[in-house]
Amino acid sequence: LMIPSYKEMMFPILKFIAEQGSASRKDVFEFVAKHFKLNEDEKNQRTSNGTITFINRADWAVIYLVSNKQILQLPPSKRVLQKKDRGVYEITKFGKESLKGKDAFAKFNAWYEAVYNNKINTDSQILQQQAKTPNDVLIETSNELMQNLKSQILDEISQKDPSFFEYLVAK
Repeated sequence: LMIPSYKEMMFPILKFIAEQGSASRKDVFEFVAKHFKLNEDEKNQRTSNGTITFINRADWAVIYLVSNKQILQLPPSKRVLQKKDRGVYEITKFGKESLKGKDAFAKFNAWYEAVYNNKINTDSQILQQQAKTPNDVLIETSNELMQNLKSQILDEISQKDPSFFEYLVAK
């Protein structure tokens, strides 16, 4: 089975949301299944923890476009997507600009590299990295994953109807 990685999903998802203006998580999942021509086996494949693989990867792609630590450290003028509402995302002015022209994919990759593989470290950043113990790094990473998971859970709950929320609270 060849389900694309979250990174391979990012650019098509960005283009899709740009074409729509905004999109819900459900819209993104439907788009990914259609765009990548996933067959029934691929649509139903699950990760070891039981979540549907392509939905899990699409969620991570959106998180890497909207709300993880590196994105939140960017000035809003350098973000390609933003949260419009719970589980609904919209293209930013910068996002629209980055998709203009034939070199849109190259511009997206340059943005991704600058955000996620930034090799330019200041002396203070280097000192901070050296001061961290492996345990500090693990705790920081765990906290970041927990924050992303909380965001995913809240988005998922907000997509459900009010009776589901009442059921969830009552349990």
